[in-house]
Amino acid sequence: MRRHVAQIALARYGLAVLAVAATVAFALWLRPIALVAGQLSLLAILTVGLICGLPPALVAWGLATLAFAYYFTPPLESLAVDSAALPRLIIFALLGLSIATVSAARRRAQHSLRRIRAELEARVRERTADLERSNEQLQAALVERQGHVWLLESIDRIHRVTRTTNDLEQMMSDVLDAALSIFDCDRAWLMHPCDPEAVSHEVKMQRTRPEFPSLLGVGDEVPTDPETADMFRTVRASSGPVQFGPHSAHPLSSELAERRRVQSRMVMALYPKGELPYIFGASQCSYARVWTSREEFLFLEIGRRLEDALTSLSIFHRLRESEKRYRHIFESTGVSIWEEDFSRVKAAIEDLRSSGVRDFRGYFATHPPFVQDAIAMVKVVDVNAVTVKLFAAESKAELLASLDKIFVAETSEVFIEQLVAIAEGRTLFEAETVLQTLRGELLTVLFTITFPPSSAGFDSVLATVIDITERKRAEYLTGQMFESSPDTIAIVGRDYRYRRVNPVHERVWGVPRETIVGMHVADVVGVEFFEQRPKPKLDRCFAGEEVAGGGWIQAQSGPRYTATTFSPLRPDSERVEAALVIGRDITEYVEAEEALQKAQAELAHVTRVTTLGELAASIAHEVNQPLAAIVADANASLNWLAAPRPDLEPVREALEAIAMDGHRAAEVIQRIRQLATKSAPRKDPVNVNDVVRDVLPLARAEMRHHDVSLVLQLAPELPAVLGDRVQLLQVSLNLVMNAIQAMAPVTGRPRELTIRSEMHDQDRVRLTVQDTGVGIAAKHRDEVFSAFFTTKPGGMGMGLSISRSIVEAHGGQLWTTPNEPHGAIFHFSLPVGTSPLPADVVPDSRSSAS
Repeated sequence: MRRHVAQIALARYGLAVLAVAATVAFALWLRPIALVAGQLSLLAILTVGLICGLPPALVAWGLATLAFAYYFTPPLESLAVDSAALPRLIIFALLGLSIATVSAARRRAQHSLRRIRAELEARVRERTADLERSNEQLQAALVERQGHVWLLESIDRIHRVTRTTNDLEQMMSDVLDAALSIFDCDRAWLMHPCDPEAVSHEVKMQRTRPEFPSLLGVGDEVPTDPETADMFRTVRASSGPVQFGPHSAHPLSSELAERRRVQSRMVMALYPKGELPYIFGASQCSYARVWTSREEFLFLEIGRRLEDALTSLSIFHRLRESEKRYRHIFESTGVSIWEEDFSRVKAAIEDLRSSGVRDFRGYFATHPPFVQDAIAMVKVVDVNAVTVKLFAAESKAELLASLDKIFVAETSEVFIEQLVAIAEGRTLFEAETVLQTLRGELLTVLFTITFPPSSAGFDSVLATVIDITERKRAEYLTGQMFESSPDTIAIVGRDYRYRRVNPVHERVWGVPRETIVGMHVADVVGVEFFEQRPKPKLDRCFAGEEVAGGGWIQAQSGPRYTATTFSPLRPDSERVEAALVIGRDITEYVEAEEALQKAQAELAHVTRVTTLGELAASIAHEVNQPLAAIVADANASLNWLAAPRPDLEPVREALEAIAMDGHRAAEVIQRIRQLATKSAPRKDPVNVNDVVRDVLPLARAEMRHHDVSLVLQLAPELPAVLGDRVQLLQVSLNLVMNAIQAMAPVTGRPRELTIRSEMHDQDRVRLTVQDTGVGIAAKHRDEVFSAFFTTKPGGMGMGLSISRSIVEAHGGQLWTTPNEPHGAIFHFSLPVGTSPLPADVVPDSRSSAS
């Protein structure tokens, strides 16, 4: 840098020398013409001063002065100067010095001016730039202010919209209209719920521009497809609005954009309290829009206010619905409801407390005027329709006047207890009392009133009145029935102790009622009897089952047969608290039943003997056959033994045949004896197939006589039934003989008897006797089991009647059906291995009664 500066300085001084040299040379060229040409060097000084500054100008001045003195001041070409020419030289020198100084000063002034001008221009440019920056900042601030004003105005617009109506649909429509205008978008919409797991979502509200109508309508249910579910998840995962479009992080699929005619959208999830999330969105259909951050912020604020509005309106509607439900319950419930103002009563009681009263019950009892005043202080605010009807009022106004109209003397006593409850700070009071209607009719009611925990709410107290007049009357009648019933009635708790018994129970067991209540059942009826009979049934009853039974008991008056029921008593729908035990003395009925069974047994015996008489020829044939065979085999054996050398093998075979025929004859006689024997009915395990096999030898001769073929279809491994073998044999034989006799007149077709045994209804054994005889006319089908009805000449009409009685006594059924195309089918079914009556009902248990 210094070298550059030095070079510039040298150039300046060189310019000074050259300028002076040039002017001197030119002046010397003019010297012959004019000696004053020497003054031209002043121009060199001036030029150097103006161009190069003061130091070079002084150099030029010195050189020009020397040149002027040497070349142009006499004596010429000599440095000596004449005195006459000295002033001229001095003037030249001073003039040159002045020119050098002035020109240099001017140069400095020009340079300073240029420098100042450049500085001024730089400052102007800098100031202009500052002004431009300030202007840009002002413009940006203006834009920012306008945007802020737009933001505030938009938020205020939305705020006013959400506060102008309580109608949810109108509010949603107004907000979406405002959003459509504020964002200058093509669609604004609100859907519910924003749930990716939901099957569908509903268009709650939408607003669109006419040129971009939506494909969906308000209220439409839209299936939640996978892309929509993904959008719901994305929106719910974000804390603010989410943009969807070609210039955002979440592009729209081309299929969705084409189907919905949407190029970009901005959506956010709304979370109103107490409801599933909504989804709020704005769509741009005309172009792919990029939403600004200010628009996102405004959209977020609108969403929050819409969320708050939805919450407020939801709460408002729930409150309104709650009020409607309350009013509906108040008016339509089947219970009388009173809304009363007890604030003056509460204040009066607090005044008594302040004055030192502590024993409020005693105070109210000794101050009847205060009680009457308190009744007058109660203001009836409202009553429901049931109350108007219950108290025979023409309108609510008749009951809003005073409580005096419905109070009677008994009511005042309960009202005193109610005042005590208020004084003691209780929140619930319940009692039974008597009120009167406006017609003077007395009502027994259950009165319940709920008090608030503080005095602030005593201006609206709800009281319910339930008319229990009929219930009290029913309780009275039930008590009368309990006390006057001819049956024994007892209530037994789960601890097997008596809670209540009636007078008959006292007479039967001979224990006073006062003593028996609280006693264990075993202490009254005996431990062994209790464990065997009542306890199992009580246990079943406590498990929730209705149980019935019967049997002989050892009453105070002697053995009695009672039929007993055990009914569960439930204070609620689940828990059994006690058992209601009712016993009826049916000794006379049981004895009559026993006499009837004895008569039926006698009649059945007569019928069996009669049947044997009818089968006498067949039985004789069945017996004669084995006897003839025995005689023939015996004679043959005698002949074989008479030989000189008898062959014992034929004799042995003949003797074995004699033994078999003897057993065969004995079996026939044994079955005849079974049918002819008169014995009491028994209950033993019986195999139905064995009964059939016992019947066949007795009926085989009849089958051969009438040319009847037998088809036997006996199911293997049938379970046994519980019954009397002889009686079941009688029923089977009667059905078989009826079938054979029904086929006797048949000609032109086979006579076929089918006997079939099988399981029936899983727990019964069924025996079927089927014939191809003349059948039973439809008009006689219901009469064949009636006593003395018969279609056979000379028949008694008792066989099927007795057979049905026997089967029903075994807990079974006997019926008939037609056999298509010819004949009839008789069926009877018996329960498997169980008695038709409980063991403790069997009449022969009398001897073991205790």
